[in-house]
Amino acid sequence: MKIKHLNKRKLKQALSLVWKVFCEYEAKDYPESGKQAFWSAIHSEEYLDMLDAYGAFEDEELIGIIAMRNEGRHVALFFVDGAFHKRGIGRSLWNAVLENNTADTITFRYMKSWDLPEPVRYRRKAASGMCRWSTKW
Repeated sequence: MKIKHLNKRKLKQALSLVWKVFCEYEAKDYPESGKQAFWSAIHSEEYLDMLDAYGAFEDEELIGIIAMRNEGRHVALFFVDGAFHKRGIGRSLWNAVLENNTADTITFRYMKSWDLPEPVRYRRKAASGMCRWSTKW
């Protein structure tokens, strides 16, 4: 598996994976208006222009994507093809973001956390000249 930065053309090609995984795992938790809003967002040129994305590839096939917005401070999309779950692909994508991100804080609001009062936030910590990320503030 390889992690690669996605240019705008590759990001557009990744939308079929995003929509497939969204429909398979997330859509049941959304009202119809929410599904339509998500579809509209991922097909909006304005929205896509705000994203910085990485893809996970296996034999040149895209199997996962993570996309950031707000200068790397917010996880906008994070999807891995169901056939490739439990293989560390999400962790590898997340690590690519952490390694290449210059933001001090990253906000991550994933579906299972909607009932939490606040989204999960990661803060950069300097330790021994290295950058670590922690949810503990």
